[in-house]
Amino acid sequence: MVEFIRDFDIKLNMEEPYEVIAYVQVQPLIISKIIEAWEGDELLKRIKERVGNNAESEWRVVFDGGLWYQGCLCVPNLHGLREEVINATHNSKLAMHPSNTKMYRDLKRNYWRDNMKGEIANFVSRCLTYEQVKAEHYRLPGLLQPMLLAEWK
Repeated sequence: MVEFIRDFDIKLNMEEPYEVIAYVQVQPLIISKIIEAWEGDELLKRIKERVGNNAESEWRVVFDGGLWYQGCLCVPNLHGLREEVINATHNSKLAMHPSNTKMYRDLKRNYWRDNMKGEIANFVSRCLTYEQVKAEHYRLPGLLQPMLLAEWK
């Protein structure tokens, strides 16, 4: 786990001895990219204008300007963000190339977009690593049966 955290390359530089009280909020870069891309997606812009602060809607506009549907972050269809989210989830060091069903369950907790299940199935079907490491499922032949012995030579 230490190696995983070391990959983030976090540094704190202070020149004189200071006492620092700080608040650090860690947010994945992909979420920042998604929030920036909302301005270019016309469909999401129209939904944001229509929703506003309607408390009864399944859609929400939160403080960072983000659009959420049923508690999930909406991913626009721009700049390859959908593929980047799928790729980051599938090739993560912690996920180890999951199947499309497990990956869909993991992604639908945090992200929303139309046709997400189909895009995930298509992506996983093209993954060579997944095809090589997935477990083969077949029926076991059952109990072993003795072979008949010949009476004649």
